[in-house]
Amino acid sequence: MPSVSVNLSPTSFHNLDLPHMIASTLASHALSPEHLTLKLTENALLDTNPNTMKTIAEVREQGVRLSMDDFGTGYSSLSYLRRLPVTELKLDRSFVADLEADEAARALSRAILGIGSSLCLTEVAEGIETHAQNRFLREQGYPVAQGYLFAKPMAPEQMGCWLTERKQCGADGSVSIEMHYAPIAWHSA
Repeated sequence: MPSVSVNLSPTSFHNLDLPHMIASTLASHALSPEHLTLKLTENALLDTNPNTMKTIAEVREQGVRLSMDDFGTGYSSLSYLRRLPVTELKLDRSFVADLEADEAARALSRAILGIGSSLCLTEVAEGIETHAQNRFLREQGYPVAQGYLFAKPMAPEQMGCWLTERKQCGADGSVSIEMHYAPIAWHSA
């Protein structure tokens, strides 16, 4: 079964009812919590609202995965990674875009991979648009990749066809589909 990732704003975690809403939604659609990943940005970590950390912990206790999105682009603090119950660390696309031409981007990518690995987190490289970027990241050891190289945003009704086509083409390995909330519709990336 594909995993679904959802972006939530930092203020979403102010709502103490969020864990209940997530549990109800999962139950009503017969989905397992481990197939849902909520993406947090570094701004969520800087949030001083007292409900934020409590809500994050309760969501994680349900078995929902938490991903640190765009890691390394803001006010990254390794102490937050130690304290938060995140299960996934995402290399920001700004590092991926510069991989081919910038040794510093490759070094930072390796370092972020090492941090995630040592903390037993799943490392995800996002924003992959070229085969060369994909090759660099695979060689570095990133286990999960996402980006336009694999699929562009699509409407929910297109996703079933896309999955069917990939299966018919004999694509091996697991398929992970990133879903991003937009006010009008859900999109995959």
